Amino acid sequence: MVKAKNRIAEKAALLLKIHSPIHSMVWLLMAIYIVEVILTAWVADDGFIAYGTVRNFQNGYGLVFNVGERVQSYTNPLLVFVYIIISWISGEPFYSLLLINITTSLAGVFLLAGKLPQISGVGGG
Repeated sequence: MVKAKNRIAEKAALLLKIHSPIHSMVWLLMAIYIVEVILTAWVADDGFIAYGTVRNFQNGYGLVFNVGERVQSYTNPLLVFVYIIISWISGEPFYSLLLINITTSLAGVFLLAGKLPQISGVGGG
C-alpha cells in the first residue's frame, strides 16, 4: 500500500515538473507558430526555388529555375522530387507546395514537442 502511494506521488510530481510554466510557454509558442504558418501560408525561399524549378520541369524545360541555363538551382532534391510527385497527382503546383511546407513545419514542431521532456531532463527517456 505504501509503495503504491509512493508511485502515485512520484507520477504526480513528474506531471507537475513536465507541466511547468516554462513548458506551458513553449507549448503556447508552438501553437502560435502553427497558427501563423497556416494563416500566412508561409513558404521558405527554398520552397519558392523548388516551385520555379518544378514549374519549368512540368512545362518541359528540365529541372532548371531559369529557362536556358543548365544549372541545378535547388539545394534540396528530396523536396523537389516529392513536390513533382504531389503536384503531378493533385494538378495544383502552388497548393502542393503549401501542403508540403505546412506538413513539414507541423511535423518539425511536433517532433520537437515530443522531445521536450528529454531536452529538459524531465520525464526520463
